[in-house]
Amino acid sequence: MRDPKRIRPFLDKLAEGWEKYPDLRFGQLVMDIVPDSDRLWNCEEAEFLKRLDNFVSRIEEEHDGNLLLVPRNDSDNDL
Repeated sequence: MRDPKRIRPFLDKLAEGWEKYPDLRFGQLVMDIVPDSDRLWNCEEAEFLKRLDNFVSRIEEEHDGNLLLVPRNDSDNDL
């Protein structure tokens, strides 16, 4: 069995990232972080959080934090 103590830190980090962009619906956020549903299905928590960090960094660095300027991309980007 996986360690259930991993869940709360994961959710806290997810909440921290999501709270920066509260206009996103949960599904939008998840699909922006891991756009490929097959990859999402098999995504470990550590990889998901790395992708979350990359998502937030990209918006902050490339788009001055303005989510409206982020082009929609349905393909999966490499980390």
